[in-house]
Amino acid sequence: MLRKVLLVVVSLIVLVIGSAIVLPILFKDDLIVLVEDQANANLNADVKFGDIGLSLLESFPDFTLTVDELSVIGREEFSGVALADIEELKLSLDLMSVINGGTIQVNTIGLVSPKLHVIVLEDGTANYDIAPSSEEEATEESTEETSFSVGLREYYIRNATLIYDDRSGDMYAELKNLTHEGSGDFTQDDFLLRTYTWVDELTFEMEGMNYLNRTELESDFDMNMNLPNMRFEFVENYVRLNALQLGFDGSVAMPDEETGPIDLDLTFNTTETTFKSILSLIPAIYLTDFLDVETAGSFALDGHAKGRMVGEQLPAFGLNLTVSDAMFHYPDLPKAAENIAIDLHVKNPGGSEDNTIVDLNKFHVELANNPVDMSLHMRTPISDPFIDANIKMNLDLESMKDVIPLEEGQSLTGQIESDINLEGNQSALDQERYADFHAGGSLKLSNFDYQDPELPYATLIEQMSLNFSPRYAELTQFDMKVGKSDISMTGRVNNIVEWYVANAPLSGQFNFSSQLLDLNEFMTEEGEEEQEDEEDESYGVFEVPAGYDFVLNTSIQKMIYDNLEIISTRGSVVMRDQKLSLDRLAMQLLDGSLTMSGFYATPNPVQPDFDFNLDVIGWDIPKTYEYVDMAQKMAPIMKYATGKFSSSMKIKGKMDANMDPLYNTLDGGGLLTTRNASIDKPPVLEKAADAIKYDGLKSFDIDDSEYEFRFENGRVVIEPSDFVIGKEIPSVIGGSHGFDQSLDYMLNLDVPSELLGGAANKAIGGLFSQVNSTAGTNASMPERVDVDLKIEGTSTDPKITPSIGGATAGSITDDLKDRAKDELNKKKDELENQAKEELDNAKADAEKKAREEADKAKQKAKNEADKAKNKAEEEAKRRTDEAKRKAEAEKKRLEEEAKKKAAEEAKKKLKGLFK
Repeated sequence: MLRKVLLVVVSLIVLVIGSAIVLPILFKDDLIVLVEDQANANLNADVKFGDIGLSLLESFPDFTLTVDELSVIGREEFSGVALADIEELKLSLDLMSVINGGTIQVNTIGLVSPKLHVIVLEDGTANYDIAPSSEEEATEESTEETSFSVGLREYYIRNATLIYDDRSGDMYAELKNLTHEGSGDFTQDDFLLRTYTWVDELTFEMEGMNYLNRTELESDFDMNMNLPNMRFEFVENYVRLNALQLGFDGSVAMPDEETGPIDLDLTFNTTETTFKSILSLIPAIYLTDFLDVETAGSFALDGHAKGRMVGEQLPAFGLNLTVSDAMFHYPDLPKAAENIAIDLHVKNPGGSEDNTIVDLNKFHVELANNPVDMSLHMRTPISDPFIDANIKMNLDLESMKDVIPLEEGQSLTGQIESDINLEGNQSALDQERYADFHAGGSLKLSNFDYQDPELPYATLIEQMSLNFSPRYAELTQFDMKVGKSDISMTGRVNNIVEWYVANAPLSGQFNFSSQLLDLNEFMTEEGEEEQEDEEDESYGVFEVPAGYDFVLNTSIQKMIYDNLEIISTRGSVVMRDQKLSLDRLAMQLLDGSLTMSGFYATPNPVQPDFDFNLDVIGWDIPKTYEYVDMAQKMAPIMKYATGKFSSSMKIKGKMDANMDPLYNTLDGGGLLTTRNASIDKPPVLEKAADAIKYDGLKSFDIDDSEYEFRFENGRVVIEPSDFVIGKEIPSVIGGSHGFDQSLDYMLNLDVPSELLGGAANKAIGGLFSQVNSTAGTNASMPERVDVDLKIEGTSTDPKITPSIGGATAGSITDDLKDRAKDELNKKKDELENQAKEELDNAKADAEKKAREEADKAKQKAKNEADKAKNKAEEEAKRRTDEAKRKAEAEKKRLEEEAKKKAAEEAKKKLKGLFK
């Protein structure tokens, strides 16, 4: 009996283990197909993934489906931008739902090391909106049953990086090393959701204000979930930002998903009332021996939101922050920050954002006995912003080291003086009632010197002076030195108050000058890990900010970039409508000069637009190839050339997410001229020289020449252009090459016969000898031979097909035929002259004989003479006609035979001429 029981138990164990091994193998292919179909069905994005694993042992009795290296790449305006790049996606699947082959139930979802990059453009277009946009597609989707159902009991995210970049709302958030997990029975209508969140670094910016910077976040948040009514009630919870801990109470409800209202009934407050907790939100303090900092004073923070939020309607909300009698002191430093006081209140009774009232009644701190005072009052921020602001300070920056510790090797000196006050409504500025708006004061910075061992250069602002008035802020002086570079600026910023109060566009004009601007000092070498991160980051576009209208008049005597010196840069740069425009910006570089006009624009920052007119004069060819990346694509022959070139060119197109040109979008063209140029052994010409057995084609000088070109379908098209090789070979080149280095050219050479290789000359000479022998002619080798070279392949692996151009088989045959015709005409003339001479001789003989016979018997002789004369004339005529007939027949026979044999011999010889 025991033996049977053991046998049954062992059999069950074997069955379970065998099933755990065999079942994943049986169902893996089906699940791979299912994942692919579900991922790519009707998505406006490209979904890719690596391996897919299926295991029954990891989460028995459920299947574990693992998808490695999952990525979601955008299309159209987000082409090349990764919405998601997930190292590992794990799903726990109900075993029986997989076996039954119907709808598969998902119990657990996990993401490991995901990188999420959310982008919302100014027009509201978002890269996460990858679902079908049309109502028809949406209807079709809604009528189809999905192959998955979600019966979640837990989910998790580990080691995540999240970037949220909302340009429409001017918000930016970045979370590094995010860990989040939640558990609850999502199959129930009512259940308790428990969540835990950890973020190593949280950064949040909005409308140019940095609210959180590298802040540590921890949250333990539990909610009662009522899914039928979409009501979520906060239970036990806390949210910690560095050392500031907040507790929340209340509920959030979304009663109608179609109309989208949100009913809020929330309150929050600090669970700690010490000043140290709010102090922790200052990164410079929190990240520097924060635990050792001595503090005193009280702190309170609370807020609420109550009411409905829908459309433009806001709930009532409020926030109160007070700090009194506070101080902080680092034990190792001689002085403290003292008498810290803050009294801030924000409130809105609900309804409109225009009802918001901000009262910063007091902000005061004394840093090593240097006082800083600020106050701010705002009303009606939407309809007609009112501002009453004051800021006053007098800081000796060198004394800051007595309050806040600096890193070893860091130093800070200088003086900041400020006394600025503003009061009035924006409408006064809009209506140019400047007397009704008070704005005055100044901001001055002198001898500001900051040094840091991590910076390769010192920074010194000798003087800066900014004066305020209702109309503008005037920069009367700005003199700065950064390393070896010097910068000076003057100018004016208009409507600075409207910009600050109502986010109005900011405009201005500046004069920028420098004797030396060494750009190499601003480019530090980065570690391998940092470089790898940059390589992985696909979104590296320099975006021209919106809401600015600036004109920068530039004068830079000398600028250094890498080993390139740029001299005497002059011109205007305009930043307007998310576009940088250049107006005849001129400079000297590469042993010549450049004048640029055009623009670079980023309304679509994923694919920036550019459109430039370039006038290049006298650039050195080798230096151009070395320093100008685009030249290596546009003219790869430059690698093997020396000399100078000039060009007038128009070029427009788009860039990718790494600011490289999208070559298939390029349009434009221009004219390029060379001066004192030479070519030295490019692969394409080396092969061409070998093909026609003329080494002079490998390296040669080029007479000054010009080439007309255009950009078309990702290629540079060269119109047929004349040039001279080595002052003795007139040539024509035309065709195109691709930015992928593919070649499609025809090169025509008018080569002197004596320059061709011995084999080529021997073949052509033999051709003429054969024809002469056959036709009885005396044709000779032409002085020049037209050679056509078809150039294909790539610039590094070209393919050359030679052929005779102006000296083809037909042309040689025609030449020989003409020469044979000349010989035959000569023979014909000789025969006709000979026949005429014979006729004249016969006539003379007949007349002499007749005279002699006449003396003997005049009557008889006369008859006999007449008869003989007639007979002689008839014989002479017969002989003359026979000679002409024979001459014509011989001429015709020789012409036909010469033509036939000459063509056959020419074709035969030319066929193997360049083998």
